[in-house]
Amino acid sequence: MSLQASRVSSVIGILLDLSILLVAWSHIFAAPYNKVEESFNLHATHDILAYGLTPKALPHYDHFVFPGVVPRTFIGSLVLAAGSYLPLRICTAFGIIQSKLGVQLLMRLCLATGNVYGLILIRRAVERRFGRGTSALFTLLTCTQFHLPFWIGRTLPNMFALLPVNMATSLYVHPGSTPITIRRHYRIILCFFGATAIIFRSELILLFLPTLPLVLFRYSVPPRFLIPMGLTFAIGSLASTLIIDSYFWNEWRSFVWPELSGILFNVYEGKSSEWGHYSSLHIPPLSTYFSNNERQLFRHLQLRTPRLAFPRNFLSPRRANELRHPLSNAKRPLDRRDTPGQAR
Repeated sequence: MSLQASRVSSVIGILLDLSILLVAWSHIFAAPYNKVEESFNLHATHDILAYGLTPKALPHYDHFVFPGVVPRTFIGSLVLAAGSYLPLRICTAFGIIQSKLGVQLLMRLCLATGNVYGLILIRRAVERRFGRGTSALFTLLTCTQFHLPFWIGRTLPNMFALLPVNMATSLYVHPGSTPITIRRHYRIILCFFGATAIIFRSELILLFLPTLPLVLFRYSVPPRFLIPMGLTFAIGSLASTLIIDSYFWNEWRSFVWPELSGILFNVYEGKSSEWGHYSSLHIPPLSTYFSNNERQLFRHLQLRTPRLAFPRNFLSPRRANELRHPLSNAKRPLDRRDTPGQAR
């Protein structure tokens, strides 16, 4: 490949990476407010930045003032606060940020940037294995879907687990070209999955379990090559969450492991319905989605779709007005207020 072709390829790669970043950032500014599910990590990051890490600062933290049902990990919020500290100081010094909303947006921009880095690693792995065209299609799919760009900058537990999972996914897409490199990368993949399951999302064990026999039998990675590093990651991850979260929850008599507490509360004790305060809300039955909501959805789609196919001149004034304001004559949707409690 010539030097000029290499430069063109580098420029295209940078543009693809920037497009993912800009789309993620645009979703943050388009929807600057948050939901109750994001409250714990958002408040935790704010409290770390606002009050500090000393034991005297802990009583001011939101999770002590408004305690939740079960504890959650502070590790993600601690990392996000560390990554947001310097940009926050710079923006505050120059008067760019002058309100708590600005602080929230900056923290979410930092979170989105970290998660975009994981997607960039996947895009580059796709390019190395399948070519530039496929990586461009991957970028197009990532930028045009709604779910990932919208949630990538929101302080949910899933979004803190997303970066290590995507880093592992990039190694799985392109594990390397030599046998020793492939073995090392598959070992790192298992370690990332296991550590993330211990700290952030226990459900990732469902991703770890099928990957383990795949690595052992299909790619012939010997257990003696996996066990030492795997045990190191497992013990280190468990020790980190026990020490850090026990400190932030001020619970040293019995160490706090948030993910284990969540499993015991939701699965073993069967109390998942106690997340939040639902007593004052009208929760519709499951059949509502099929008997009412789905019908309303298709009704609105029927009203919107003809507008794309028929010019307004071919429609009566009344029909044109209905297409222009399809919800004007529709029934009011079911009132489902956000729950004031904390949801997992």
